[in-house]
Amino acid sequence: MNNEQSKSGAQSVIEEALVRFLEYICESLEKTNDELIFYQESGDEFVLVLPDVYTDEEILICTEKIKTAFAGFSLVEGVKLSASFGVARYPKDGASFKDLFAKADKALYAAKKNQRGETVIYQDLK
Repeated sequence: MNNEQSKSGAQSVIEEALVRFLEYICESLEKTNDELIFYQESGDEFVLVLPDVYTDEEILICTEKIKTAFAGFSLVEGVKLSASFGVARYPKDGASFKDLFAKADKALYAAKKNQRGETVIYQDLK
């Protein structure tokens, strides 16, 4: 198998895992996949848009549910997964997707720097 086939095979495994994981997230949050926007941004970074989540408390409840789902999700026995979250809120943190994404990304890097599995809300960085 050449390098391109390996990448293609690995990507199909990742895509299958993402579909299964999205189903797992939807079940954990009691939402349908029509109510969420979820995609792979790059490598190990994903974007999840949660409409109808407004307060810090609601955000933290959702991220804790996702962390719990993530910890219980595995494609390979013995491999443990964790999730860190950077959160930006519309319209509080920005009016465009570009602004919100940049601020969520900044919060994510702060979360990763502080402690694996942490949630950082952009406004808390100020």
